Amino acid sequence: MTDQDLLILILVAIYLSECVSWVPITDYVAQFSRLRKGTFHRPGQGLGNDRGRFLFSRVLPFRAGTFTTPQTAGSFDLTAAEQRWQEYQSISRLVAWGSNTTFLLLFLVLPLVWRNLGGESLVLLMAFFLTLVSGLVTGIVHFRAHRKLFPDQRDERWKQACLIAVLPTHACRAHDQLGRQLFREFHPLVLAWLALPQAPFAKCAGRFLRHAVHPLAAGDAPENLPALRQFLDDRGFQLKPPVSAGEATQYCPRCETLFGPTASRCDDCGGLALERC
Repeated sequence: MTDQDLLILILVAIYLSECVSWVPITDYVAQFSRLRKGTFHRPGQGLGNDRGRFLFSRVLPFRAGTFTTPQTAGSFDLTAAEQRWQEYQSISRLVAWGSNTTFLLLFLVLPLVWRNLGGESLVLLMAFFLTLVSGLVTGIVHFRAHRKLFPDQRDERWKQACLIAVLPTHACRAHDQLGRQLFREFHPLVLAWLALPQAPFAKCAGRFLRHAVHPLAAGDAPENLPALRQFLDDRGFQLKPPVSAGEATQYCPRCETLFGPTASRCDDCGGLALERC
């Protein structure tokens, strides 16, 4: 392995570390770049502990888009959420261009020039200079976009702008980082609706509704249950029982585990009474 290969591997390792972040255990995470074309993960999924987990963002910045929202109750105003998304798409366009340009310069142009023209080439110095300039410009446009989207987060804005301006690997992730808290004031189901196609959303919505109607503890029922039901009714969602399988003709209305005719309660859900399929 040559010194060039080693330096490129170190650069790749640094960039990959930028794609990993720590998410609190209470946060839901959605990843999408187009509406209804993404993924949605509930708290506790993935590698972590009882306080949080590691979030692995998409490696290529061209399709980056990671959003989080807390597990606590939030707004069900889908119109406001869609307007927020449109605002983000418009404001973040220059940040996306900056991230993509920096990524191409850093991981395509620089290695190709270095391999073909050597480490003392004037073209290599120019490419390196352009990479630094691209990161600096990305930091500036990120600062302006962040100020429009989150006007009250001044400290975070300056912190990210400085990191982006001096670290090209961080500049590659600027677009992904910008929208992380875009939907914090909305209920997780609103974020799931924006991210998921119809079938995965129905599965996710069913789990939300079952856990809301049948909480593990009597005092854990959400205060916004009527708003949750109304949101799902407006989307045409109906909760259906699972299909029986052989002698398993009963199910738990919370976790949907199937049971035989002799069972009466689900121990995993606090002794919840079973229902017929």
